[in-house]
Amino acid sequence: MGKLRRELETARELAEARQADEAAWTARGIVRSVLPQMNAVVITHETIANLMPAMTMAFEAEDPRMLDGLRPGDPIRFTLAQKGDRLLLVAIQREGPR
Repeated sequence: MGKLRRELETARELAEARQADEAAWTARGIVRSVLPQMNAVVITHETIANLMPAMTMAFEAEDPRMLDGLRPGDPIRFTLAQKGDRLLLVAIQREGPR
């Protein structure tokens, strides 16, 4: 019984660590610059709850194709995900008309 409890505790700890490594946040913002050579986009964004205050900063895209068609001034909704020790842009969608 003791061995089973230890295995269960280890499994819980691993699951919690995985959840922490796989956290994701969604927010709205405005594209300020697209930097394809750096695989990044500069966004002025609202406060992202439990992550950071409103600010303007660059985010690295998980997939460079996400940046295709983005232009400065585009209003967007985007999702960031924690991938190990990196914070990556994993989804981006333009909002409203161009």
